[in-house]
Amino acid sequence: GLIAGYVVQALYIYFPFQKIGLQKYIKLKFWSHHTDRFFETAIIIILTAAGIQLFSMIDRYLASSMVSGVVSALGYSYLIVHLAVDIMAYALATAIFPYLTDAFAKKDTELAGYFLFRGVLFSILLALPFMISFWFFDKEIIILILKRGAFDDRSVQMTGALVKAFSWGLAGQFLFVFLARAFYAARQNRSVIVIVACALAVKIGAALFLIERFDFTALPISSNIAYLFAATILLIVGNRSLATIDHRQYFTYFVRLVAVGLVGYGGALLLDSLIINGKDSFAQLSWALPLVHVILLVIMGGVAHLLGLLKLATPVKTVDR
Repeated sequence: GLIAGYVVQALYIYFPFQKIGLQKYIKLKFWSHHTDRFFETAIIIILTAAGIQLFSMIDRYLASSMVSGVVSALGYSYLIVHLAVDIMAYALATAIFPYLTDAFAKKDTELAGYFLFRGVLFSILLALPFMISFWFFDKEIIILILKRGAFDDRSVQMTGALVKAFSWGLAGQFLFVFLARAFYAARQNRSVIVIVACALAVKIGAALFLIERFDFTALPISSNIAYLFAATILLIVGNRSLATIDHRQYFTYFVRLVAVGLVGYGGALLLDSLIINGKDSFAQLSWALPLVHVILLVIMGGVAHLLGLLKLATPVKTVDR
């Protein structure tokens, strides 16, 4: 099924190319200076992705010397957390990537700055509901999705604790995904791999330092620290080398994001006591948990709209609002 899906995807990409006549510009040459640039960029991106994958490998290596069940719980927690990151963060980064590429190609720093700031803003805004949900409803989410057969209460407790520990660092993961692609759009690929290497060192150091105090939850906490470190450095470097954004604008919108987060936190606390309130079976959670999340999203979305987070001023040159 997976192989067939790749074939369908390849055909889906090819036929629009044929329709617009683009295939006549694609000449099959074994090597050229364009190929050199392509492979140089591809190798750097592959190494960057491999560096990120090392986070989970380090976690599994350290978890193998802990109590039984931690390695499995890590795998399940990665499944839950990556659903949020892979669907939402990558979707946002992919949507903005062509606009950033076009702005950098035209050396339009105003437009590049607009999309850079927009990406940063929406990365955090999209991460907030997941951060709050995973923090408050960690065990309920695990029960609803995973508690079957041999997946017992102990597995729920361990996996839930890991998901909760991952929750507060999701903004860093969302930001990293977007900012890395912003650097790719600006052809500053080497900067990303250097920062990822530094983040890897931070990850290892933080994990070894925190394990004694936080036990297995030190693994996601160390990943959170590493992602936040990488995202912060990328943001600082990007604000200087890619496009300059007014720091007051960052501060103003950050305060508004904090307000949305606090309202979401309070709303989740209230909904947890009113609706969830001890429900611990699949039948109960199958209606209560989706209802809570719909209400929570409506509340947070309404506050974000009232605070003007969805009405970022658009440069005149931007056609696609």
